[in-house]
Amino acid sequence: MLSKKIIMIGKNNDSLAELSSILIVIGYDLIVLNSNHSILNIIIQEKPYAILVELEFTRKEGFQLIDALNQTGKTESVPIIALVDLFKEELKPLLQSYGIDSYLKKPFKPLDVIWAVENLPEENNQLTKERFLESAVV
Repeated sequence: MLSKKIIMIGKNNDSLAELSSILIVIGYDLIVLNSNHSILNIIIQEKPYAILVELEFTRKEGFQLIDALNQTGKTESVPIIALVDLFKEELKPLLQSYGIDSYLKKPFKPLDVIWAVENLPEENNQLTKERFLESAVV
């Protein structure tokens, strides 16, 4: 079985550490990034199964990153899960307009994290497409 790589981006080390421990236990490979990394290039190079982005509605960095990802044309098939502190139903259209597939409210419950990652839209996932093509060629 090929392992699935997930890239997590954020500033809250406690939240990211908690998420990391949950995802590692269920078999994911993780790359944790913050604003000190060349995030866009790493995402394009690594071709992750999914991207988890910490969003703060008071700051634009997370939304700017997602906007930049959408503009590259190279990551449109990679599902994005937003990690949010405060969430109201009225924000759903905003998240959807950025192409965010799912969201997790802090504090995270382990089963919520597992459900969000395990129930991503597989048919749109680049890793799934590559696996299908590899198996069809063999």
